[in-house]
Amino acid sequence: MAMLNMGEDGVGFQCEVPDQNNHEFTATEIEELLSLFLANDGPPSPGSDSQGSLRTSATCSTNENERKLRRMISNRESARRSRWRKKRHLEDLTNEVNRLMMQNRELKDRLGRILNSRHMVMRENDWLWMESVGLRARLSDLCRILAVMQ
Repeated sequence: MAMLNMGEDGVGFQCEVPDQNNHEFTATEIEELLSLFLANDGPPSPGSDSQGSLRTSATCSTNENERKLRRMISNRESARRSRWRKKRHLEDLTNEVNRLMMQNRELKDRLGRILNSRHMVMRENDWLWMESVGLRARLSDLCRILAVMQ
């Protein structure tokens, strides 16, 4: 954790700058926030000739700083929502991958059973074909024997 030392004319201010992982204010953001407070409470500038122009300048600066602060807060919220959507999308994709892997495993098992059945049918078909060839040969022999006997 770093220390931020800001000050003008010997007036010091120290604060701890939070880690970026906590999503808290950075040193630049702290400076922007402090400028909001210092703009209202600071001493008048030596070059100003009237209080009215100083107030107008401070009000303008304050409005601009408020807009920056609102924009910064809005950006943080938008980033938070974006991170949440990204996390949700990643979870959805992970679930989809797991579902598809399970479906793929089931289809492979089914294909294996079908291929095994096919193999058994082919073996039975080959056996029946060989038996058919043997029976035809035997029938042919019997026909010849009958022809000779007549």
